[in-house]
Amino acid sequence: MYLCILQNYQTTMIIYINGYWNRFTGLLGISPGSPDEEYWNHFSSLFISASFEFMEVSANEAKCFIDGSSLFGIDQLAGERYQKGLRYALDHFKALKDKSKGNESIKIISHSEGGAFAAGMADFLISHDCSVEKMLYLSPREGSDFISPHGAFAIQAHYTNDPICSPKRICGVDVFIDLLKLDGKKAGIRYAHGGTVKASSLKKVQEILKMLPHDPETKKIEGVWTITETLKGYDFKREADFISI
Repeated sequence: MYLCILQNYQTTMIIYINGYWNRFTGLLGISPGSPDEEYWNHFSSLFISASFEFMEVSANEAKCFIDGSSLFGIDQLAGERYQKGLRYALDHFKALKDKSKGNESIKIISHSEGGAFAAGMADFLISHDCSVEKMLYLSPREGSDFISPHGAFAIQAHYTNDPICSPKRICGVDVFIDLLKLDGKKAGIRYAHGGTVKASSLKKVQEILKMLPHDPETKKIEGVWTITETLKGYDFKREADFISI
């Protein structure tokens, strides 16, 4: 099931594409028990408000929640979820265009299985002259098995010891961030996967992005980067250059 909630807006639509959820494990508190907005609130009740600040949009912009989960968690590969994203955009293209009339851009946040779905959806939208300005992939599953579409600035963040989705860079991502500490301590295996869907993690990623060089006129990040968090700080790698701070 896909649910799209659109509010009064000005210039941007922000789309959230969730990963795997399960009602039974949700009752046990192990995983989200439902899709859409409840999925994100499972990890942090402050995440959605923090994501508005991260994506530089105001609270009255359009919000759209889409369910990118597979049925069993192991029944779909990344390529299949990518195709699901393409088909969703195709099937809902007119509605999205009508309800986002006047929007200048679309920004997409995805988690886990939602990553490949988001890439497929963005690929279709960009190829049909929609402006997908920014994409944020949080702990994407099988990240090395799909491509982030050209034309959208893409950020990917993982925790290094994620037992569910190992940190594998998505081809086409502009900034890849491999995190180590969650709320000041080394992220435990139990919390590493969902740890990226926390307001504190999002603010941490935001601070890391501020450390990167920006074009003085466009304010956009220059270059393609890999940032690795260590016990002492961060390692920044840009092409052949390597900087530790």
